[in-house]
Amino acid sequence: MIVQTDYWLGASKLFGAADSVSTMGTYVTELKYGFILINIIAHLGWAAGIAIIAAIAAFIVQLFRITSKIKNGLGFYIALSSSTMLAIKFVTGILMNFALMPFGTCYIPFLSYQGSGYIVDMILLGTVLSVWRYNRIFSRAPEVKTGNNVLTVKIKELISPYIKKFADYIYYMAGGDSGGDNK
Repeated sequence: MIVQTDYWLGASKLFGAADSVSTMGTYVTELKYGFILINIIAHLGWAAGIAIIAAIAAFIVQLFRITSKIKNGLGFYIALSSSTMLAIKFVTGILMNFALMPFGTCYIPFLSYQGSGYIVDMILLGTVLSVWRYNRIFSRAPEVKTGNNVLTVKIKELISPYIKKFADYIYYMAGGDSGGDNK
């Protein structure tokens, strides 16, 4: 695979198809599906490959920009992990296409045919978009108000006698004094 990727990258032109591009898929069918970036460069030229890599880089930057604006703490970490997973898949797919990384499951999300990996990539992207959609519901750090406003004081005055009666009743049921004059 490394020899064939080097051959097709070396034979590619800046614009247009490489010489003898018609025989490209006859030797290795993996070049059509897993090594889609090399296939695009061989058929359309280096300019198309560089444009695709630039679009992928802009997509990754946009994912992390959206993630950084999320206010909810849990949502932020969920979106960050989903964005990181997608970025790692993109980078490893591109590096494997150029034979700069050991070969494994070689695909670029949303670009090459990958079967169930496509579903996982859509779930990751959907998670980021869902968290972004509900961004303004909760803030990252909840506000703690430590003031005695009138409503809070009134609620405490209304509820505290009932809480005291309930606590006395529980104490009495547990075998304590029945008088309610507990220490």
